[in-house]
Amino acid sequence: TNEWEQLANVPRAPMLGQRIAYDSESDRIIMFGGFDMTKYQLVNETWAYDYNTDTWTNMRPSGNPHGRNYHGMAYDPQADRIVVWGGDIQGPEKKGLVWAYDYNTNTWTTQEAPPNAPEQRNGLGMFYHPPSGRLIVHGGLIEETGDLVEGTTWAYDVGANVWEELAPSQSPGKRAYFP
Repeated sequence: TNEWEQLANVPRAPMLGQRIAYDSESDRIIMFGGFDMTKYQLVNETWAYDYNTDTWTNMRPSGNPHGRNYHGMAYDPQADRIVVWGGDIQGPEKKGLVWAYDYNTNTWTTQEAPPNAPEQRNGLGMFYHPPSGRLIVHGGLIEETGDLVEGTTWAYDVGANVWEELAPSQSPGKRAYFP
């Protein structure tokens, strides 16, 4: 009908910088993190949206990543996990950790960053690339300095916990804060 339809609002204070990804195996939209605009703090909540019932559920898993916003987040169908990396992080979390959320068991797990991992950043773009079976990360801001990343592009293999810097012949250049 080429019309927008208002669906359920998240029963949460206004936030910014949270990320969502669609978990196709579970048929849920997963939302994580963000900055609570009423409390002025980063949050570490995991929410799931069910389109069929038009409801949001605060999943309340144990072992959450620390609060963050403007992180990378994508669904890896081979691993059947929502993957989170980077962001503006609150708390003493070790830099470079990759977090994976399993909706079916409602658990977060983490992997240590291998030595060749890219430098921690926020405002990055991240998506799953089906032909390669890897997550692709581009751009962002270096957390410590606030400098834009030099248009670097990285691939991450969740199962092998391996990062690889890619060298495309052309690049869109420095970018940050992807939608």
